[in-house]
Amino acid sequence: MFLNTLSESDKTSFLELAHHLAWSSGDVSEREKAVIKSYCDEMQVQDILYDEKKFNLDETLSRISAKKDQRIITLEILALILSEHNLNLDSMYEAEKEVLNAITTHFNITPHLLNVYVEWSKTMLSLARQGESLIEL
Repeated sequence: MFLNTLSESDKTSFLELAHHLAWSSGDVSEREKAVIKSYCDEMQVQDILYDEKKFNLDETLSRISAKKDQRIITLEILALILSEHNLNLDSMYEAEKEVLNAITTHFNITPHLLNVYVEWSKTMLSLARQGESLIEL
């Protein structure tokens, strides 16, 4: 929703994070692929080639310095997680929890703020699904 406001370098960093999160469970689902494609469409960029062996989570997070961009990226990462887990963070894989924890720690997002972001993301995903259903009627 807000990804188009990111700089080109932050768009790349975001896609690296999204792919890393999607691959952290060992397999990328069709739903995750679709969400990442929608992110690329929104940002008007080509998808990246993710290489797990070259990826460094701390380096990627360190490249994202603006608070506003950190918050946008956190919201969109939550949407990716929640879309895969039917709006329920409790069903996240342990590796996904570790990635989310690294993001929130690095970006200094408090548990309270994370909870607000989660609830907002759930609402937005629910509205998007309702809209898709209305279109298909």
